[in-house]
Amino acid sequence: MEDYAIIEGTYKINKNLTIDVKGNVILRGLKHEHQMPEYIQFNKVDGNFGIYGSSLIGVIWSLKGCPKIVTGDFSCNSNKYLSSLEGCPEYVGGDFNCSYCLELKSLEGCPKEVGGNFNCKRPKHKFPLSTIKKLCKVKGEIYNRWE
Repeated sequence: MEDYAIIEGTYKINKNLTIDVKGNVILRGLKHEHQMPEYIQFNKVDGNFGIYGSSLIGVIWSLKGCPKIVTGDFSCNSNKYLSSLEGCPEYVGGDFNCSYCLELKSLEGCPKEVGGNFNCKRPKHKFPLSTIKKLCKVKGEIYNRWE
């Protein structure tokens, strides 16, 4: 797993082979796979979870394998080829950030609940507030405009 993720903390592999982490997880440019391998499935991250693409290392096309629960912040921002939020956590305790994902056409699959702010800013396209509020209970602010 260390080939795919930087884990700042400890992790445990559950009986169902999902992974719980106490600490932060950073995924950066998953080489040529464009997503995590099918055998990696995070369950809960007690901390922050970030999945970032890089044109030098690789690009992210899918959020498959991301945790169901993130108690801190979840960020998948700046993944220019990410076209879907399917695979996002169901719950994010902190901020959720999917801004600058230029291929993202819909927020379907976004978390059902976000304890902090919801950031989905993109140039040339604005997701309506009514859509965001219909899909997700956001306790903080919603940032949906390029400014």
